[in-house]
Amino acid sequence: MQDKIDTKALAYAQRREEKCLGKVSPNTYLWSCKKGHQWEDLLHKKFPL
Repeated sequence: MQDKIDTKALAYAQRREEKCLGKVSPNTYLWSCKKGHQWEDLLHKKFPL
């Protein structure tokens, strides 16, 4: 289920003090904040095309 996490996703997560936990589909990633909340979000929402 988890593919290699995109380096742009990891860099974005570090800047926002979030964690990219994994890739759940070709364009969707699982994210976590420092408070422990988790959510799925599309890659293009984080990195506009």
